Amino acid sequence: MSGLGKFLRILRLETSESLTEMANRLGYAITYLSGIENDKRTVPKNFCEKVAKEYELSAQKTAELKKILLRSNPVFQIENDGSEAKTAVLIKMASKELTNENYEEILNLVQRIKLDTGEGDDL
Repeated sequence: MSGLGKFLRILRLETSESLTEMANRLGYAITYLSGIENDKRTVPKNFCEKVAKEYELSAQKTAELKKILLRSNPVFQIENDGSEAKTAVLIKMASKELTNENYEEILNLVQRIKLDTGEGDDL
């Protein structure tokens, strides 16, 4: 079972809820939520926010959930305009070597280097 599956099961135990009750509370089909827990379904974009709000998670628990989601569901939706620098960063992210937070830092650095070398701003 994934870290996300463990997190959700612990949350259910803390709230004395079944999978069915949690699925209903979050607005998902039981089979879909079960698939998320078992790494067989993609986690929806707003999943963390929905769980945090519905279960009134503390800031610490919300941060823990976000960290788990980054590890278990490393999908980043970033438009790639074809620039080589952005493509390189996206490849690194896909290989789990970078976090989403690092992405902006790297893009800013690459942009400054391009501007300093006179290559323009294609990011």
